[in-house]
Amino acid sequence: MLLENVNFEIKGTDKVALIGPNGTGKTTLLREIFKNQNPHIEINEAIETAYLSQLQGEVLDESRTILDEFLSYGFNTKSEVLPHLSGYGFKKDMLDQKIGSLSGGEKNILQLAKITIGDANMLFLDEPTSHLDTYCTARP
Repeated sequence: MLLENVNFEIKGTDKVALIGPNGTGKTTLLREIFKNQNPHIEINEAIETAYLSQLQGEVLDESRTILDEFLSYGFNTKSEVLPHLSGYGFKKDMLDQKIGSLSGGEKNILQLAKITIGDANMLFLDEPTSHLDTYCTARP
C-alpha cells in the first residue's frame, strides 16, 4: 500500500507539489487522484480536471497527426486549429506531422495546448518540464 491513514483537502487557491525520489509512487498517486475511481478519493463535482502526463502516449495518440488529434478534441476545421496551435509555436506545415515524430518537449507543449481547450480548474502536471529544452542566452 502506497499510503495509509492520509487525509487532506486542497482548496481553490492551493498549489501542491509531490516531491520525492524516483520510484516512490508520485505518478501513481497523481493518476489515482485524476482518474477519481478509487472510493477513498473524493473530488468535488464542481471540479473539472486535466492531466499532463510524463508518459505522453497516455494523453496523445502518437499515430495521429497533430491536426487529427485536435479535430477529435472539438475543433472542426484546420483553420480553427491553426490559430490555437500557433500560440504554442506550431506552424501550419507541422499540422500534418505525426505526433510520434515530435520531440518530447513538443509533445509536452501539445499536451498543454490540449489542456487549455477545456474548462479545467484543477491541473495535474506530472513532470511538466522533464522533456523541455532549456535555452541559454549569452550575456554581454
